[in-house]
Amino acid sequence: MIIILKSLGWLLAKSPLPVVEILARFFGNFIYTFLPKRVYVLESNLHHAFPERSEQWRKSMIRENTCRLAEMGLLVLALPYLSRNQLLERIRIHPDNRKRFNEVLESGEPTLLLVPHFTLYEFLPMIPAVMGWKSVNIAAIFRPLKNKAINQWLQETREKHGVRLLSRQQGMNQAKEVLQTNGVLGVLFDQNARGGGTLMPFFGRIASTSELPRILAQHYHPNVYLFHPRRLSFWNAQIELHSIPFESPKEIPHLANRWLEENFSQNDDICADWLWMHNRWRIQDAPTLRFSLTHRKQDLDFSKIHVGYRLWVRLDDRVEFARETLPLINTLKKGRRDAKITLICTPEVKEALPLESMGDSLYTLPPLDQPDRLNYIQSLKDHFPDTLLMLTQSPIADAEAHAIQAPQCFGLRSPNTPRPALTQSFQTDECTPLLDAYKAMLQHFGLKEEDFPE
Repeated sequence: MIIILKSLGWLLAKSPLPVVEILARFFGNFIYTFLPKRVYVLESNLHHAFPERSEQWRKSMIRENTCRLAEMGLLVLALPYLSRNQLLERIRIHPDNRKRFNEVLESGEPTLLLVPHFTLYEFLPMIPAVMGWKSVNIAAIFRPLKNKAINQWLQETREKHGVRLLSRQQGMNQAKEVLQTNGVLGVLFDQNARGGGTLMPFFGRIASTSELPRILAQHYHPNVYLFHPRRLSFWNAQIELHSIPFESPKEIPHLANRWLEENFSQNDDICADWLWMHNRWRIQDAPTLRFSLTHRKQDLDFSKIHVGYRLWVRLDDRVEFARETLPLINTLKKGRRDAKITLICTPEVKEALPLESMGDSLYTLPPLDQPDRLNYIQSLKDHFPDTLLMLTQSPIADAEAHAIQAPQCFGLRSPNTPRPALTQSFQTDECTPLLDAYKAMLQHFGLKEEDFPE
């Protein structure tokens, strides 16, 4: 395998750039066509971040983003074989940024470099070659690959210009030494930090963000910059350094996230350059934790959660049964303060109950005999709900849930009654009162007992 990758990398480095770009476009279109689950994540992330943008804009952005993902992958293979002349042709640094780079290197102060997942961020270890530096105290923290042979090859070739790559698993002591000796340390800050991170707003939703930049800033008081390889064309970038002024280390992750939000919103090309296929917002999605915010570290301002967790609730078609479950809606809001709740019901239920004040939005299903009913229901999947909660056991509602295709679909299941549309179910029996069964189901999916009304 390693021989094949090295041969392919050498061939890519020696090939004319237009030929490699055509190859990247081919692989990007392959991803778009044959990896629907990954593309769904990409489109869902874009829809959550930019709900006001058109479907045409999203489709265009997805196609460009998948091609840039392929461009990134091919660059990883070719970089070890690009000559210094090729690097000088493809990596541009404006005189102002050259001056800033030299000031950083000669300042005698520690510097923390925040690195986002842009298409050409792999150019970072090549900066000493482009700047003409002979000896540098620069390192970057990276996630090692599982294949040791490939990982060793990539690490050795990236380090040939003086930038050391430090394993996130074993290189933290070396990373600290870099800052202690007034060096430059690069950190990928925009990954999903999962259980080890802190919950904070990002594009109007809760995301788990790495605490590492804050911790390093608190201990070593570095100057902080954001590294932006602004893509000009295929494998061509303008390198920019953006200062991140802060008063408290706690502000650093928020300021870096805000920089991304502002630049993605203002510039489609920068937006298309980021790794949207990454599951950046996948947190608190374990079924048994879904309806509560139990994450250990939180730094949340709920006034900035304007998109939130998209929780859709399908009410029962029978008015009295739907009325009985309405108090559970407010209970869900207590458990997930970031939830944006959408109610789905029939015209009869909407007419009989005060639903406008219960949820954030409402979808009224067309009558069963309306010809375009199925088309309407299928169109709902293009609003990308995160979870569909079924407060009904109707077979028709289950068919609708299958058409909506929410990543998670929760509901009750009685013995010997299959409900294949549900991704997770809570088993009950015929002796348990319906409301009690629903309460037990919500607790099973994470809602705390104290959130229920007395």
